Order: sequence, then structure tokens, then C-alpha cells
Amino acid sequence: MQALLNAIVVLRRLSDLHFTQRASLVGVTGLAPAGIDQAIMTIGELGVAIESEPERGFRLRQPFDLIDVAEVAAAMTRDARDAFDVHLTDVTGSTNSDLMRDAEHLPSGQVLTTELQIAGRGRRGRAWTAALGGSLTCSILWRFARGASSLSGLSLAVGLAAVRAVERRGAAGVMLKWPNDLVAMRNGAWSKLGGILIEITGDANGPSSAVIGIGLNVALGPAAQDIDQAATDLAALGGRESRNRLLGALLEELLVGLRAFEVSGFAPLASEWNARHAFHGRPVVVSGEGSAPLDGTAAGVDASGALLLRTASGLERRFSGELSLRLA
Repeated sequence: MQALLNAIVVLRRLSDLHFTQRASLVGVTGLAPAGIDQAIMTIGELGVAIESEPERGFRLRQPFDLIDVAEVAAAMTRDARDAFDVHLTDVTGSTNSDLMRDAEHLPSGQVLTTELQIAGRGRRGRAWTAALGGSLTCSILWRFARGASSLSGLSLAVGLAAVRAVERRGAAGVMLKWPNDLVAMRNGAWSKLGGILIEITGDANGPSSAVIGIGLNVALGPAAQDIDQAATDLAALGGRESRNRLLGALLEELLVGLRAFEVSGFAPLASEWNARHAFHGRPVVVSGEGSAPLDGTAAGVDASGALLLRTASGLERRFSGELSLRLA
């Protein structure tokens, strides 16, 4: 972990235009010369290309999109700045785990983002691969007066907010896969653009809180080969904005969506979600641990966010839980 932290510290001091000498890096970071060399090596291993010249030092071959909390705030409306308190950590295992650990003592609206997440989690225990500089990973703590039992459909509402945000930043063709994925068609197949992981705590009748984890592929580059499923990124879909402006747009859309969900739940959003459902009307298979796969045709979601499945036995409802949906 320390080697990764040192790498990010050095990365923040490098420029894509000017060389920085080793001695200068030693002075501003406090690392020993050997530590600088190790950090440079680690940065390269993480997929960031660096030029090196004996007399001139080091520089980045291409601009690097560093996260800057001040730039995120500048990209948001005043209302969103008042609602969210954004924090940055250079390296972490999981932003969701960090917020869950401290949630009891934190106010609503806490946001944690990171340059590098090394143990990201998806649903059903899957790993979430995040590329240094090529992904946006964040978690948001949001408190509800409503009980945990009334938060059905929250992940679908968050997915809609995320789609609106990436469209604002120029991405086209983004759809939703029940219950918590953003996808887009690429090379003839649905490919994953992002995912949502929500962890809820609190009483059944209220109050309750949710830690909302969101991961978006921005510009994966070589890291795409480390992902064990078809993946795409915003760069491939026309999105060219910085991660700072993307995070600002995401938080603005989340604020609108979460406030509306607090009042009315998912029901008013169901028709919009169905219009964006990638698998709507397609033959699908729903599977989960301990149950036999169920074949049917995806018929959208209902007012609670449950999947509607037309089967040989009639119309059935399935809630997310530990279920997985795929095309037949």
C-alpha cells in the first residue's frame, strides 16, 4: 500500500509538458532518491507512461486526469455544494468499505472518491476493476427518514441519475441493465460501462442510511484486458470531459434523484427506467444461488423496481437480492 501511496504523491508532482528532476521530486515529496525511482516504476506498472532522461528527469507522456476536490466543487451548483462534502483519498481498498466503517459518525452527504481503488466490490462478491486515471470511483452516504424496507428500487433510481450525468458529459447510447449496471452496445454486444453497489443500514421503519458506491469506466486503455467481462468506457461513447466535471455532474443528478426518491420512491421513475432498459422485450435468464435458472422475456420493472418476467407460467416478479440477469 505504501508503494502505491508514494506513486500517487509523485504522480501529482509530474507534468506532461515539463521535465521534473529527481532532486526536485525528493525536495517536494520528502522521499529518498531510491523512493522516487520506485515510485516512477510503480506508476509505469499502473499503466501511466513516463518519459525519463538522465539530465532532465521525468515527465508524463500524456496529460493525466487527476482528481481535484476544488475542481469538483467548481463544477457543481451551489445547491449541490451545500448538500455534498467531497473528500479524496489517494489509494484505498474500497470507498464503500471506508464509508460503511465510519457511517455512524458521519452526516448525510459525505462523498469519498479515490485515485486508485485496489479492492473494489460489486454485487455478489465480484471484484470491480478500477484503472488509475481511467475510472471514476466514489461512494456517497445518504440518510433517509424512511425505513430500510421502503428503499426498494433505490439502485435503479441511482442508475438513472448516473445515466443522466454521463449523457450531460457527452456519452451516447448508454442504457441500463437490471438491477444496477450501466451498459452500452459495442462490437455487437452489450458492454459494461459502470456499476452500482448500495449497502443499507437502519431500522425497517426508519430512519435508515445508504452507502451508494458508483464505479464508471472513463478511459480504460490497457486496463480493459484485466476485466473478466465485456467492458466499454466513456471515451468510446463520446464522453471527453474530465473526471472532476463528471463527478460534479454525477453528484448534481444524484441530489435531484435522491430528494425525489425520498418523497415518492421509485414509482415515478419506472417508466423512464423501462425506456432505458437494454434487455426490454428480450429473452433472458434469471439465476441466483440456491435456485434454478428461470427463463422468460424481460417485461420491464414495476413501481417497486422488481423485474417483470413473462414466463410459461405467466408474469412473475423478481427482486434483485442475489439474482443475476443475462440474455438467453
